[in-house]
Amino acid sequence: MRVILQKSTPSQFSREWEIHKNYYLRQGAEVFLSQDVPYNITSNPAFIAQIQSLIQALVSESPQQGPLRILELGAGLGLFALQLLQAFADTELELEYWLTDLSKNTLQWIKKQAVVQPWLESGQLKLLHFDAQKPEWFETLDQKILPLSERFFSVIISNYHFSTLPTAVLYKNATRWHEKQIQIETELNEPHEIQALLQSLAEALKTRNWLSHLAHDHPQVGYFKALETVQGEMQTQLLTGETTWFEDYPSLNQALEIQMTENWRKHLLKAGLIDPQADTQNLSETLSQLVLEPFFSHLDFPPHRLIRREGLLEIDLENYLRQPKDQEALLMLTQAFERATVGYPCDAIHLVDALSAQLQPGGLWIISDKAYAGKAWMQEIHKEEASHHGESLSHPVNTPLLEALFQKRGYQVRSTQDEIYALQTLAAQKHPQPQAAWVEIFERKFEQTNRNEESHTLLEAGHHLLKSGLHEQARRCLIRALRIRPGDASLLYLLAVCMLQQEDYLPAWEILNTAHNDCFELFNFAILRAETCRLLESYPAAIPHYLESIEKYGAASIALYNLGLCYLETDQTEEARKVFQQAQSLDPEDPEIQEALEQLSV
Repeated sequence: MRVILQKSTPSQFSREWEIHKNYYLRQGAEVFLSQDVPYNITSNPAFIAQIQSLIQALVSESPQQGPLRILELGAGLGLFALQLLQAFADTELELEYWLTDLSKNTLQWIKKQAVVQPWLESGQLKLLHFDAQKPEWFETLDQKILPLSERFFSVIISNYHFSTLPTAVLYKNATRWHEKQIQIETELNEPHEIQALLQSLAEALKTRNWLSHLAHDHPQVGYFKALETVQGEMQTQLLTGETTWFEDYPSLNQALEIQMTENWRKHLLKAGLIDPQADTQNLSETLSQLVLEPFFSHLDFPPHRLIRREGLLEIDLENYLRQPKDQEALLMLTQAFERATVGYPCDAIHLVDALSAQLQPGGLWIISDKAYAGKAWMQEIHKEEASHHGESLSHPVNTPLLEALFQKRGYQVRSTQDEIYALQTLAAQKHPQPQAAWVEIFERKFEQTNRNEESHTLLEAGHHLLKSGLHEQARRCLIRALRIRPGDASLLYLLAVCMLQQEDYLPAWEILNTAHNDCFELFNFAILRAETCRLLESYPAAIPHYLESIEKYGAASIALYNLGLCYLETDQTEEARKVFQQAQSLDPEDPEIQEALEQLSV
């Protein structure tokens, strides 16, 4: 049985984006803590230094009256904000950082972290709820509404945020334009699944009591009374368990829509509420919108059960785009292409328009994201999709179009256009200054010599080589990356692992005790310190590191087993027995754990 969960709809309104949004709302910081969504490329010393240089160049030309206010859209774990605040801590610049996020759970998690407290108490850091798809106000964590204020912010930062906003996909073919549509379906073949669905639908029909929401003299009472009668009849039919009546239809949805519309029409005719010659199209659409779509759109099936169908709908570009200048920008970018594929960031453009008034004259947008490197990406018709990280979606930002749209709004814009970059950055200044100093910084540190991209490439290469067992090559890559990103926790962690696998324990110990930027203790350095001490046969020193690792990151059987070995080496037999027993409860089949316990029993 074919069930349509989402009728053909523009891709930016697909339920996939709603699932994505609910994922962030539900999971909060866990999205990043579980590493479903990557964050290191914008939360490292090299990138922080680049952004700091841009801001310092901006301030050098426009001295601040009062604090320099930075608005960040999308908090992540707050790592970028904390590192940027720390970078400016030794300067004379007075900073006020507004860190915003869609998820209140994320903001509450950040608020609880000890390292955040001094910044909150000083007033330099503010945590605020903000929905980028409804950019109307900010909300504090104690639910106080703060209206948007004109000319309030000096800098607006968006790291990996625009790509998470719903994006339309448009196709050009000569002079005609089409929009991508998505329909989502599933197939139910097991009788028990079909019966469960019909039972659930019957219950839903029973709860939709329209008359309880209408005054007795409402002009539509007769229509909704007839609709409730039709729902009751269908509920009875569904509860009989008979399933053959819809087999001649392409889908369950169509069977229900046709049959219920016809029954509704009969009841309305009997009540004299419609003309016998009246078209039933409006009735069918109303029934679908009020009764059927709300039910089917909320059915939850695992991703592998979903069937995704794509289609195209021709559009009138003049009526489709928000403003004439947006149409001009799009046509200008694609005029040389007979055919083109265009990611149109509708919600991002709406956000830019909503926040532009809040940016001071001379203020700067800094947008860093996965994105098109240049307009050549748009040439020809090709498949364009958002990528998945867990239930999160991420659609490449159309930087060339965004740049053109900013320019149409009076901004001076610079953007990176190197297709090998993992991260593309766009900077746009409102009411630009002639010969702006930030432009020179952008050209030099983002376009010509991008140290963040260089170090990211070295990190990726080092990680790949490490997994491939090429330890010496991995070590060289990671050391080179650390010269660019001193104190980067991910690099230090990988380098320590590499050195331990090379049995180079003393250098590993030195690396593990280097100051780093893992302020939330996301990396389990404790277990690496414990293993290093054990391998150096410094058993008493290893024990507290094992205990720290188990307390903070949870117990694994191998960690408990190695801790037990350290207890034995320090003549703590009973402690060893306890942890061996704990290890066995986690891995009953492990022969080494069994042997250790047997020897203690002798």
